[in-house]
Amino acid sequence: MANADKPFGARWIRSISGSEPIINSYVTVDEDTAAIFVGDFVTSDDSVGADETGKPVVITAGVGGPLLGVCMGFEVEPTNLETTHRLASTARTVLVCDDPYAVYEIQENGATDGAAILEAEIGENSEIVLDQTGSTVSGQSRTELESDVTGTATAQLRVMRVANRPDNVIGAFCVYEVMINEHERKDTTAGVA
Repeated sequence: MANADKPFGARWIRSISGSEPIINSYVTVDEDTAAIFVGDFVTSDDSVGADETGKPVVITAGVGGPLLGVCMGFEVEPTNLETTHRLASTARTVLVCDDPYAVYEIQENGATDGAAILEAEIGENSEIVLDQTGSTVSGQSRTELESDVTGTATAQLRVMRVANRPDNVIGAFCVYEVMINEHERKDTTAGVA
């Protein structure tokens, strides 16, 4: 049975520390021109640091480089209750799971060359893929896991295992459990496969 191609960004499933999700408030600033969706990876905005209240500023993460965590949601915007994501160029409070030991589920991108992650590559590291924009209707991210893995320490995510789901098999668009390897608050490690 082939996996369905339904990217959903990253979903928190547990922490290897055994704790509940650690979620902290961060903010975005008007100058940031990228939207943020639930399930998007975010990173600290080093060019701004913090806003006038002292809250740290985040931006949507790019491919390569350290990650702070995953957007889990937003504080309610009283003037627009139907907004399900952070609109580009708007200030918004973002709720981020910034636990360096959080485990997430994410769909692999089913590379166009057909080279899906192999069983022997579980334990290796990989990057995020930002080929699709999140849904402005549901507010859900469409970020995926790059199927081209590497054994080096310089990749954003560690592929831990195939997610235990009845509709999930190794191959294109498989859903994996991952941890952030290049976390802003911990050292990186090479893959172990």
